[in-house]
Amino acid sequence: MKNISILSTLLAGMVAMSACTDYNTPVADPFGYEPEDPAQATISIKAQAYAQPVVITDASADSIEAFTIDLSATPELPSNASFEYTLAMSATEDMNNAVTIPVTIEGNTAKIATADLDATVKSLCGSKAQAYTVYSKLTAVIRTSERCIELYSNTLAATVTPKALPI
Repeated sequence: MKNISILSTLLAGMVAMSACTDYNTPVADPFGYEPEDPAQATISIKAQAYAQPVVITDASADSIEAFTIDLSATPELPSNASFEYTLAMSATEDMNNAVTIPVTIEGNTAKIATADLDATVKSLCGSKAQAYTVYSKLTAVIRTSERCIELYSNTLAATVTPKALPI
């Protein structure tokens, strides 16, 4: 079995999200930088995540294996901060009605379970025998007690080719 074809570079930045609170209050950078004027503070974090670029080509492949995201390039977090990852998938580029898939972190990798990926793709695209496209957006959130910083990727298109249906 092979994986979904995805290659992504995360864009890093500070984004006001409804899941985080009080974005307008200047606070210390959780990565240790103390600006002279906290009102002018911005946080820029560079992080890269790569999903292994593989397409389903095996004729016997009827499910999608989990892909692994390399987190080794992400910044080291202070003890009071944590990464939270989610993966949203949609059958169209409009991610408003996307299905969210849980992501677990093991060491320097974030993993999406095979069953979750497989079930999500089938729910989005049905049991088509032809190739189809799935759009996904990986979201990484750094959360501390003071603030929440979202690192996010562009929406990615992955082409999935399942095995042919039996005749």
